[in-house]
Amino acid sequence: MSKAKVENVYPLNFMQQALLFHSLQEQDDQGFLLVRCTLTGTLLPELFQKAWTKVQERHEVLRSSIHWENIEKPVQVVRPQADQAYQYVDWSQESPEAQAQKLEELQKQEREKRFDLNQAPISRIFTIKTQEQCHLILWSCHHILLDGWSSAIVLKDLVQFYEILQAGSDSKRLAPLPKYQTYLNWQKSQNPEEARAFWEDAMLGFREPTVLAQDSSLAHASESSYDYESFTLQESETQSLEALARSYRVTTSTLIQGLWSLLLCAYAKREDIMFGTTVSGRSGSIPEADSMAGMFVNLLPVRVVLEENQDLTQFFQTLQTRQSKALQFDYISLNQILDWNQRSSSSILFDSLVIFENFPLQDLKGGGLEIKDFQSGMTSTYPLTLAIRPESRMHFSIKYNTRQITLERIQWFLNNLNNLLRFLTLNVGTNTHALRDMISAPAFSQDVLPQNGKKNKKVKAANPESEFLAPRNELELKLARIWEMMFNRHPISIRDNFFEIGGRSLMAVQMFARIKIELNRNIPPITLLKYPTIESLAQYMSEEEDDKPWSALVPLRVNGDKPPIFCLHGGGSHVFFYRGLAQHLGPEQPVYALQSTATHGVNIPPQSIEQMATQYLAEIRKVQPHGPYHLMGYCFSNSICMEMAHMLDQMGEKVSLLAIIDSAPDYLTVRTNKDKFLRAIDIMRRLDFAALYSKLKWKIIRPLKRLSDSVLTPEQHKRNMQMVEPLPADLIKQYKWKPYHAAKITLIRSSHFHESHEHNFVIPAWQSLAKGGLDVHVIKGNHYTLFQEPDVIRLARQLSECLEEAQNEFA
Repeated sequence: MSKAKVENVYPLNFMQQALLFHSLQEQDDQGFLLVRCTLTGTLLPELFQKAWTKVQERHEVLRSSIHWENIEKPVQVVRPQADQAYQYVDWSQESPEAQAQKLEELQKQEREKRFDLNQAPISRIFTIKTQEQCHLILWSCHHILLDGWSSAIVLKDLVQFYEILQAGSDSKRLAPLPKYQTYLNWQKSQNPEEARAFWEDAMLGFREPTVLAQDSSLAHASESSYDYESFTLQESETQSLEALARSYRVTTSTLIQGLWSLLLCAYAKREDIMFGTTVSGRSGSIPEADSMAGMFVNLLPVRVVLEENQDLTQFFQTLQTRQSKALQFDYISLNQILDWNQRSSSSILFDSLVIFENFPLQDLKGGGLEIKDFQSGMTSTYPLTLAIRPESRMHFSIKYNTRQITLERIQWFLNNLNNLLRFLTLNVGTNTHALRDMISAPAFSQDVLPQNGKKNKKVKAANPESEFLAPRNELELKLARIWEMMFNRHPISIRDNFFEIGGRSLMAVQMFARIKIELNRNIPPITLLKYPTIESLAQYMSEEEDDKPWSALVPLRVNGDKPPIFCLHGGGSHVFFYRGLAQHLGPEQPVYALQSTATHGVNIPPQSIEQMATQYLAEIRKVQPHGPYHLMGYCFSNSICMEMAHMLDQMGEKVSLLAIIDSAPDYLTVRTNKDKFLRAIDIMRRLDFAALYSKLKWKIIRPLKRLSDSVLTPEQHKRNMQMVEPLPADLIKQYKWKPYHAAKITLIRSSHFHESHEHNFVIPAWQSLAKGGLDVHVIKGNHYTLFQEPDVIRLARQLSECLEEAQNEFA
């Protein structure tokens, strides 16, 4: 499109990307909003239409469209002007019954008439005259551009512009609004460290997700079906509840969130639970930010840890304090929070939301008109969403996916919530134990879910185990690992459909963020609509990569401002085991691994350690042309790591960290039969049963298992062995080790090997080579599980300290 037709172009935020993905995927677009309100007073139709034109001119989102095809990332395009989608109709001569029928038909037509997100405006508005002094506004819009707060802002500006036009004077003007770019610039200017510290502390130790859905495998998006259940408090009950919140010195929203957390604890039978809540996203110090319309709303996690017999005042105020702190960072996306906490499975932390519709509905009047009975609808694709409308009679509504949660369970939540609300207003000063006693114990039928509103029945798994197909190449294996982490299940077949095994829109956006980090590939989440399996997605990615030469360098984490660390493969040539270490080193630390040609099926084997070191250095210098460098060797790659350090020294480049992980110099691992015999005698003499079992395991048990695997499943065994092709032993024997003078060597040892008499030769061996000094660090853990949870956490912590010390030394 020409520049003359474009005013601004903005990137979509995390929530907008999820809504776009969902809109393109779902048959029933849950992002569609139908705002409805009543307009009282004398209305001049032509003047009111002009007021709507003024509103469009004021707010960029009402002149915007969304574009995603043939571009790397989807964007919001703002145009200087947009056609009006405005209609005025007169039903005042119809009976109330006829009006109700016409309104129902119109609402149905609007819901069925999907928006073309490529065309601005993404909005349609009807002004319907029902009586002489009464009109109905029916406004169709989309959540991808407008949140509930924004819809109230637009309507408020609508009546104010009407008042200005009616007065016929420009003496009264609305305060100018900042552009959305101002908000984006403000976001970029924020220091994330305080937010990161808060969210890391808030998520610390959270292990088990709070999940209400009975079977996420039934959540095929195109077959989702939502229903609603609700109840309304009496006016006196609402007033009592609000007074009670004031007595606890908390908001009504906090009070309800506290009660919801008690219900989740009873349902999940745990004391540590989590759910999501929506925030306005407008806490910034931008002038007139509260008057801007757009998609600012954000989704944040709420974690509650119950203490036994906790005083209610303390319970609610603790929750309020945490929520107030979280609101200081309400611009931080859920995606970022999860990344800071080394999590990538947003869908399995929680699957219920609490929305308190605290919209700016005051002073919706002007020019003799007043807006009443505002309703904006509910947008959520989560299995269960509780929405609270704080009117004079507080209204509670639950939207739920009937494919995932039974009506019986929804009624349990509503009945118990209703009881807790009423009990609270009569028993001020009680504790959490008393409230929990009021909750009826869950007693639900098992494994039965509703299907199409008919009698419940068992559902066959989308992909039974007999149809499982394992990854066949490196890319499929990497994608499978990401999927398994996202879905928290193992194994996942490469032909499992993302949507049929429970994938949802937010999860898809999160997954492609992980692909960007771990595979260094920018792929729009909407790609998943066309390629919904690991097999098809890998094929799509491979076709794009066909013209690119193979590289030994594997990016495990490319983002971050710190100098990267380069980790050499182990004796098995692959680098998959480094994945957990890269995650725990944190999002600011770039991590690259160097894999052997054996993992790519290259037929010409390396001729020497020097040749491999030369090749790897060439790959490294494409990413980091000059030092100081951080190198890490492990197992049989120690010789390559040392040779690279020597070569860099000859080039005049510095190596700030040369780390060796729990290994001896390779020449000491190639022992004669006499050495092995004498060591075995020593083990028997000392009755070192742990060392004896280790020898039996590696020399007898594992070889027998490999033999049985090769006999029982020869093809699978062949594929497995191809992934762990060892380094040629003759290269290790031929390599000439040289003392290293340029810098110190850092040796990180597991307590398992450090305390073993069998490995007491390792430190003296490295001391003989480390002429620049040897730093030894011992961490609690086992050599054979050093790169697995929880040992890898301690390894990452120690390595991070070494990296920080090296960076400070060479700063």
